[in-house]
Amino acid sequence: MRDRLVDKFSANVVMEKGDGGIFNVTVNGVQKFAIHEVGHFPTDEEIDSFNL
Repeated sequence: MRDRLVDKFSANVVMEKGDGGIFNVTVNGVQKFAIHEVGHFPTDEEIDSFNL
């Protein structure tokens, strides 16, 4: 997932692990995805829709 974000957007990507295996995806300092909010890892389509 991180590589897809870097390749697609040339972004500074930080994946932060949370409690219980839950983590957030933060791109250029902006949270773009939180697994605890949607209950799954982001799909390729969700990653592609991140508005960077």
